[in-house]
Amino acid sequence: RASTADMGSAKAIYEPLFEPDICHFTPPHGHEVECGYLVVPENRNKVDSPSIRIHVAIFESTSPDPKPDPVIYVAGGGGVNQVAFSEHYLNNGGNDILRDRDYIMYNQRGAKYSDPHLTCPGHTDLNLDIVQNQLPAAEADALQVDFAASCSTDLSAEGWDLNMYTSAVNAADLNDIRQAMGYEEINIYGTSYGTRLALAVLRDYPEIIRSAILDSVYPPQVGFFSEFAFNAYQAFTRVFETCAADENCRVSYPNPEEQLSQVVADLNADPRSMTYGGNTLYYDGGDFLDTVYLFPYAHLADMLPYVIHRASLGDFQYVEEFMSFTLEVKPSDTIAEGTQNSILCREEIPYETHQGLLEIGETIPAHYLQPYQSDLPWQICDVWGVDPADPIVNEPVSSDVPTLILAGSFDPITPV
Repeated sequence: RASTADMGSAKAIYEPLFEPDICHFTPPHGHEVECGYLVVPENRNKVDSPSIRIHVAIFESTSPDPKPDPVIYVAGGGGVNQVAFSEHYLNNGGNDILRDRDYIMYNQRGAKYSDPHLTCPGHTDLNLDIVQNQLPAAEADALQVDFAASCSTDLSAEGWDLNMYTSAVNAADLNDIRQAMGYEEINIYGTSYGTRLALAVLRDYPEIIRSAILDSVYPPQVGFFSEFAFNAYQAFTRVFETCAADENCRVSYPNPEEQLSQVVADLNADPRSMTYGGNTLYYDGGDFLDTVYLFPYAHLADMLPYVIHRASLGDFQYVEEFMSFTLEVKPSDTIAEGTQNSILCREEIPYETHQGLLEIGETIPAHYLQPYQSDLPWQICDVWGVDPADPIVNEPVSSDVPTLILAGSFDPITPV
């Protein structure tokens, strides 16, 4: 079952409930959808635990005789506002699922539309202040750590236990969705962090899973932070090798790696400025590399050699279209920062080290390490105030459940 650090040695008696409610997002046109809330204890081991509410959307099958085992989609991110993107998920495979089965989406505990919503208001303004004033890294990190400590204190003061937002607890929530909706078996489809959660379900509740799809796998034993720069380097290398093997790309962009290195060096020596939302933002070589990293991540790997080439000529138009996202100055409620911090600070940071990050970074060109070499994640977790999860969360999962595993050749964040 779930790790003892999260679930405890004894389970409080409770009955998972599904309370019908309106959809707190705009349902895609032409779909029958039932919305509501899963109501469960925040801490299943405490009789007096406060209840939490998890927003669930059940898209009904178009079949007159649907199969009894639905597909439950498990989104990436950790704390992501999944239901807001339901139309995207339906258009990318979901409509095919609906021909035979119900398709269920939900916002994991702590995400928007669920209660609580573990958000940290003001982070965008802090990032904007840092970027506008070109604050030194040490000063910027200190502000980020103070902000995280304040957010943790505020959320805890509201009565929420930040230790109760982990993959093992999320797996128990998913099982309770199944129980509350009356399904005997389910199929799970996870992407990115959702694959980590799906693996936790396969580990803790294998008897309820008929089949699984793990799309862009994030395995438990992988060091997310310490391997980030190396994964980016591998993805870029695959793109450049593919370009070299294509005659048109090779002739047009014969040296993208050299151009990338030079652009990063030039921007480090002389950062550029851009205007966003009436504000002047500054970015250096590390910010540039962190932004072009988004092209393969956003399924635009074929544009990467061109974008780097244009930047080498002084044209940063395409890069600056993504820069507000990289610098985190664009307001967004997609990810509940408090939820994501709890997951990372319980499951990732305790099982990898900043020294390990630096050692892996020594094996790749220096400019790939620049955006990802900070020890800020460890500093934030020092003040977030949660305990390390049981070591089982860092171990590979073995399962006999029929599982389809997918990986993208140019995926820089969940590589093969």
